[in-house]
Amino acid sequence: MSVLVATGRGDEEARRFAALARPPMRVEAAPAGGPSALPSVLTWLGARVRIPPAE
Repeated sequence: MSVLVATGRGDEEARRFAALARPPMRVEAAPAGGPSALPSVLTWLGARVRIPPAE
């Protein structure tokens, strides 16, 4: 399971959450920044979502 956490400067809660994750869980951080963060979030999501081919 992969989790993307939006973090800001000095975001200790996000760091603690990431430190508690154990395999098979993976936590990755993305900077919180409103609409400017959207492209990186969509790229991260697109790399993990698998859509089966249409029949």
